[in-house]
Parts: sequence; structure tokens; C-alpha cells
Amino acid sequence: MAQMTLKTTFWTMMVVLGLIAFGCSADSGKLLKEVSGVWTRGQGTGTVAINLTGKDKSLVIDGQSYAATVQRVEMGNYVVDLKVQNGSNQPELWSVRESWDDNGDNFKLVFSHDGQKEVLPKKASS
Repeated sequence: MAQMTLKTTFWTMMVVLGLIAFGCSADSGKLLKEVSGVWTRGQGTGTVAINLTGKDKSLVIDGQSYAATVQRVEMGNYVVDLKVQNGSNQPELWSVRESWDDNGDNFKLVFSHDGQKEVLPKKASS
């Protein structure tokens, strides 16, 4: 009887952990979808295209394409850390962070790359 209870407890815990992992994955997928798109640059007239929802993840900055890998999604701070192949020997760590307004209605992206930090104010009109 004790062995049956142990097995039941084990499988119950496995199901609960699986549901938690699935829920976190769904939330991170939502964040990746929110930051993906074409954003206007805060400096200059160019754009930043972010594609983090498909199989081949990438960023295109003013026409220059960079392959990317999602390293970490930090839901509590709305941050996505990326490992980006920028043509150097070693990939660089770049990040995008949603910066929400006081009402919680809209956000801008804070884009950290190449040792710089810039604000991407809005998605470009499609």
C-alpha cells in the first residue's frame, strides 16, 4: 500500500511540474511574440526587425541580418537575452526589454546591443 502511495505521489508531482513548465513556456512564447516585429529606431530613420517566434530566429538592423538564439526569457522583468552572431569570432549577448508606461497600456523596447542601449519607441506600421 505504501509503495502505491509513493508511485501516485511521484506521478502527481511529475504532472504538476510538467504543467508548470508548460505554463512558463507559454508565457515566454507570449513575450517573444510581443517583441517580434519591425520597430522604428529611436535614433535615426532606420528600423530593427526582430523575429523570435519562428524556427530561424534573427534580427535585422538597418538591413544587416544577424542570426540569434534565445538564451533566457525573464518574465518578471520582461527581458529576452539573445546570443547573436554579429560576424566576430565570439557571439555577443544582446537583450530586449519591454518598458511599460505608467498605465500599463503600451510599451517601448529597450534594446541593448554592441555596447549600446537604445529605445525602440514603437512598432512600424504594416
